[in-house]
Amino acid sequence: MKLYLCVAVLGIAIFLCTYFVGVQYGLGKCQEHTSKNEMHQQTQIMTIQGGIHAETVKTTVGDIRRVLREKYTIAE
Repeated sequence: MKLYLCVAVLGIAIFLCTYFVGVQYGLGKCQEHTSKNEMHQQTQIMTIQGGIHAETVKTTVGDIRRVLREKYTIAE
């Protein structure tokens, strides 16, 4: 009887250990997946911002500001 009790306790202990290791492994994989998604989204945002910045530079906004400043001064 004691042998069956020891085997049952040992089996339950192995099952619980396996369960908790599996949960920790799953949490790690989930965090890895979330991290990769966030990095991909951040890369996309940076790409979009770079495109917007390139369009702004192409419109020569700085040149327009310079021309307006030269044309209309405080003295006038």
